[in-house]
Order: sequence, then structure tokens, then C-alpha cells
Amino acid sequence: MKKYVLCVLVLIVSIVIETNSFATVTPPGDPSCIRDNGQPCFGNTDCCGNICIPKSATCCLGSDGTYHSCSGGTPQCCGNTCIASDRTCCPGLNPNGASCLSDTEQCCKFRCIGANDGCCSDPPPNGHTCSGDEPKCCGNTCIASDRTCCPGLNPNGASCLSDTEQCCNFQCIDADKSCCRSSIGTYFTCSGDEPQCCGNTCIASDRTCCPDPNPNGTSCPGGTVCCGGQCFSTAADDVCCSYNAITMNATFCPAESPVCCPGGGCCPRGLSCGDSSCDGDQYARDDTSPTPTSEPAI
Repeated sequence: MKKYVLCVLVLIVSIVIETNSFATVTPPGDPSCIRDNGQPCFGNTDCCGNICIPKSATCCLGSDGTYHSCSGGTPQCCGNTCIASDRTCCPGLNPNGASCLSDTEQCCKFRCIGANDGCCSDPPPNGHTCSGDEPKCCGNTCIASDRTCCPGLNPNGASCLSDTEQCCNFQCIDADKSCCRSSIGTYFTCSGDEPQCCGNTCIASDRTCCPDPNPNGTSCPGGTVCCGGQCFSTAADDVCCSYNAITMNATFCPAESPVCCPGGGCCPRGLSCGDSSCDGDQYARDDTSPTPTSEPAI
């Protein structure tokens, strides 16, 4: 009986020892990183939000806020799924992800279109596609490559010939004309001997526009400077400081001291009138007679 009890005790001790040896886990070593939830990842893994993923995988955040990994033949994240390396993600309204072939397609809104096609935003929300002989978007329609879109008020789009025309407000004009906007917001064109816009009119190329205070435009001939709507014979790079319409006096500062100061002083660029280094020794020149060549616009 004693021998039997002794054998049973030895068997129990052996079982306990073996059980304890199986329950002991070898420590995995230092963690490779700590996840967002405070738990570690070990070994050849990286942290990805609250999960551990292989170091060779890509960490992805889905549209529902959960994390997943992409690897192998589909290593790219796209919405809630994974796609191949030769595809471009085009999720659009599909949270599970849609993809386009990178070499031959592009993502347009919520669909894939040809790589050479035009992806157009109008009409919303899905837009439209342009291709073939009319690959360019223009409003709600498509135009040829040699045309420039000039939609204006027309949602269906109007177009101008790129080589010979330009868009001016809502119409096409010749490319060598100037597109001008008047003081009341209307548009007109200038060309020929008077190609420049000036207020509400056109002036010659050798004249300088001096519209203020005359909205119809006043222009000054070469060798004169505009000041207060009048033309003065002074250096071309002089700066107009003030003009008195009653006395017809204008004051100018030279280009080397172009900062106009109260009382007629001029300061070099970068200084203000109150700076001690601006002694005010340079005074603005006072011209009391406009050059009688100012030319009111027709």
C-alpha cells in the first residue's frame, strides 16, 4: 500500500512539473512598437493603429476608421480594400474602393476613363468625358484641341480658334485686338492705330493712359508723365506725389527718392518720412504748368 501511495505521489509531482514547463512562455524580447491602444507589437511586425502587421505590409486606414494591411500582389490601400501596384485608386462614392489601370486609365469623378480623355467637372455631380476629335472640356460640352474655351454665360460652352482668336467676355475677337473693360463694366475692343485700352476709349501705342479722374481716358504723349489726369514734361521715372486741380500744381519725387512726404519732402525707397535717416533735404519738384499736350479721349 505504501509503495502504491508513493508511486501516485511521484506521478502527481511529475505531472505538475511538466504542466508548469508547458505553461512557461519564453519572453519575446523588447517590443518593436506600441499601438494606439497602448499594447506592444513584437518581432518582425509594425504597429498599424490598434493592430500589428508584418513589416513588409502597408498600413491602411479604412473609411470606417478601422485599420487593415495590404501586401503581396495587392500592396496599395484603396478605401476599405487593397489594389495591385499597377492600378490607381479611384474610390469616389464607393468606400470599398475602385481602381483604374495606371497605364491606360485615369480617375474621373467616380469612374475610370481613358488616359488621354478629358475629365470635365460640368455638369455636376458626375461631369462628363471628352475624347477623340474634341478632347477638351468647355462648359457642358467638348471642343477641339485647336480651340480655346470661352463659355461666358453659355453653360454649353463657346469656343474660339486658338491661333487667330481670343475670348473677350462672352465673345471671340481677333487675336491682335485688345479686350477692354469700361468704367461701367461693359466690354469693347481696341485695334489698329489705337490698340491700347484707356478708360472708356482707345489710344495709340506711343501714348500713356491717364484715366483718372476722367473715366473716358486722357492720354499723355512720350516724354511726359501723367499726374492727376494731366501730362507734365518731366523725367519718365519721376513719381507723381500730388496734383492740385485748382492751381494745376503737381509735385514729383525723383526715382532715387520716390517716397513722397507731407510738406513736399522725398525719401529714398525703404525709408519712411519719419525716419531720422531721411533728412528731407530732397524736396519734390513743383511743376505749375501741365504740358499742353494732354489729349482727352474721344
